[in-house]
Amino acid sequence: MKRISTQKDVQDLSITVYNNGFGVIKERRAIDIKKDVTHVHYVDVAEKIETDSLMVKGLHILEMNYDYDLVSKEKLLEKYLDRQVWVINKEDGTKKGYRLLSVMNGMVLEDTETKEIVINPQGELLLPGLPDELIVKPALIWKVLPSESKSVAVSYMTKGLAWTANYVINLEHSHLKLSGWVEIRNSSGGAYENAQVKLIAGEVNRVEDIRRYSSGDIILYDEAASPSFEEKSFADYHMYTVQNRTSLKQNQSKQIQFIELDQIPYQKYYAADRWSEKVLCYIEIKNNKESGMGIPLPEGVMKVYQEDRQDHHLEFIGEDSIDHTPKDEKIALCLGEAFDIRCSGVNISSHRSGRYLYERYQYTIRNHKDEAVLVKIPHHISGEWEMVEHSDPYEKERNDTIVFWINAEANANKTVAITYRINKGITVEVKNEDEI
Repeated sequence: MKRISTQKDVQDLSITVYNNGFGVIKERRAIDIKKDVTHVHYVDVAEKIETDSLMVKGLHILEMNYDYDLVSKEKLLEKYLDRQVWVINKEDGTKKGYRLLSVMNGMVLEDTETKEIVINPQGELLLPGLPDELIVKPALIWKVLPSESKSVAVSYMTKGLAWTANYVINLEHSHLKLSGWVEIRNSSGGAYENAQVKLIAGEVNRVEDIRRYSSGDIILYDEAASPSFEEKSFADYHMYTVQNRTSLKQNQSKQIQFIELDQIPYQKYYAADRWSEKVLCYIEIKNNKESGMGIPLPEGVMKVYQEDRQDHHLEFIGEDSIDHTPKDEKIALCLGEAFDIRCSGVNISSHRSGRYLYERYQYTIRNHKDEAVLVKIPHHISGEWEMVEHSDPYEKERNDTIVFWINAEANANKTVAITYRINKGITVEVKNEDEI
């Protein structure tokens, strides 16, 4: 005897979704295993279930199968090869029996009485019933021992669940507004009603599987626009829990807001390139409490808008992606190339004197804007070096990189010059005999 467990028996459902394109389903279902029940058909599971991840509490399972040979016209006909089928005459409703011989490139039947062969008969084909091998929904088939348990707890991993974060910034004169949304996508082949949803931010290591699944068509659904997540550290990752239960339909994409921040200070600057005259525009945000933030931000794309002061419409001015960003780290977003600012760098001179190579470089910033701008000029130096002279203060960003922060006046040119020497001498290390 068998017992069928469906989604209607679910008492509690929780879903944890990971960045890597998979999720963990945890559900508890009511179940009644009588003494004569030996098989449980656990249906309404994700089609992309990873059966090797299944955990069951509440039942003693002796054997488990995952059946996913779903009903289709082709499979039905294949199951009835060499078996009796019926053809109904639509005009008079009479029914005649045939043996199904082939379904390749058309239907070939044998009359059970006359043994005549009929190809593509006219009428309606009638099959005696649904073969046991075919099912309407994917199902876990368990062979179980009798149990007094009234519920069963099941958890498993499935592909086809994923989430990403996306952000919208409204850039004002000295502050910005930041809205953060998470998009949850379900193409797992299952539907989840009234579920507690958790999101894990971070790269969880998984063994690569060569199988891939198509995501199908996505339907977008928006939740109410209010922050509705609780964030906390979990293991070496960060977990975001949706405060209200929600439902995820198959082939659905759902967006839920998780942050809404205002009056966040930022710094705008332009970055020059040693090898090009083009200058890139950046905004930098400090993700700390002093700035009104100080929260772990999952990776995603930040889209930046700014208001046109004439008609007060928001216009898109650029976007950039961020990695998973812990609190107290900086976020630098590249918005695009500046139209009215150029910076050229040239090697003025290079000569050798003894063991030293002397290099002199000059950068010229040409600011055509009607306002002063802050320009960052990075300069790379390879080898053991020493600064000889410089026209402006600089910071040592790394051993091989220095950075100038230049305030370029409106509609003016600014020149930055440096001279440094690089030790080109050969160093010979001599070891003692005891070290050899």
